Amino acid sequence: MKNKKILILGHTGFVGRELVEEFKTKKIKFDCYSRSQITYNNKKIKNSPKILDKLIRDNKIIINCVGENIETKYMNSRNYIFVKKILKLIDKTNQKKKLIHISSCAVYGSYFHLKNFLISENTLTNPISKYAKTKLKGERLIIQNKNKKLKYTIIRPSQVVGKNMKAPGFINLSKFIKRRIFVYVSTIDAVRNYVNSKDLTSLIFEICKSNKIKNNIYIISRYSRLKSIVKFIEKNQKIKSYFNFVIPKFLMVSIVNTLRFFNKNFPVNKETIEGLSTTTKIKSNIFKD
Repeated sequence: MKNKKILILGHTGFVGRELVEEFKTKKIKFDCYSRSQITYNNKKIKNSPKILDKLIRDNKIIINCVGENIETKYMNSRNYIFVKKILKLIDKTNQKKKLIHISSCAVYGSYFHLKNFLISENTLTNPISKYAKTKLKGERLIIQNKNKKLKYTIIRPSQVVGKNMKAPGFINLSKFIKRRIFVYVSTIDAVRNYVNSKDLTSLIFEICKSNKIKNNIYIISRYSRLKSIVKFIEKNQKIKSYFNFVIPKFLMVSIVNTLRFFNKNFPVNKETIEGLSTTTKIKSNIFKD
């Protein structure tokens, strides 16, 4: 790792911050770039039109943590256009580079609506949301790039959870359980696919450390029964378990649509309901479930 200069793009986001902490713990030197903050040789510097060009030229490994999964108006620019910009700057250097790109398991979108489906590295992508479609567009730019001096690793994590996460789905699930108004949708055997931020950053570290550079794609996830997660939250919040109530999906969608008509900020939508009723599992070739 001593001779491998590393650049983290998007270090102010959740995954980027976790990666920064991981590298600091392991005493690895790295540079950082985001819209609001740039670090070069352990010093904060001002942004300029040529600074990203310089950072990519000076670093052998580029880790792209930039992405947008909440504000739809920014998804194309951050999940696709920014990747295009990175690749153009890498090509311009005419140097050997390694790109580690953080994508998402959302690119398998339609399979989450099937019953008891198993997603693996051999599953064909089929995105349905704008987030997933723009993420896949960014991936394809990397895969189809003809620069022979560039080697890449694309990582597709499921929902990343950790101590400092801002994932509204998990946070709202915890709030509903605490208020004792949580119900199961369609089935009590629903599955949730998560990956711990520590597992993700450890994988990125191992890829950086490896001398064998290959063009590949990793799925990283662990799946759990939703009822196990509910019990875990109840135990940690010292909440007494109550009767498991199951509501049909169509009825839950009608209730939520009515509530959102009167309150657009209601923290549950159709996508949330789909997520709470899926029985699809993501099978990672890295971790046991």
